[in-house]
Amino acid sequence: MEHHRWVNTTPAEFEKAMKYLKDNEYKVIAMRDLAAYVDVKKAIKKKNKAQSSSLHAAEKGKHLPKHEV
Repeated sequence: MEHHRWVNTTPAEFEKAMKYLKDNEYKVIAMRDLAAYVDVKKAIKKKNKAQSSSLHAAEKGKHLPKHEV
């Protein structure tokens, strides 16, 4: 099996994570289908606004919490 240095999840941790997702009935969708569930224009505006706020705060030496999209 080929290993990649940027991947550091052990097989046991991966199995545990997959079991959690299955047990909690998480569903996987393809990225191409994501637009049906997300307002892309709204998400882009929100991201740009968060980045702008972070840049202004950085200029003033302040730190803002990270935003999740």
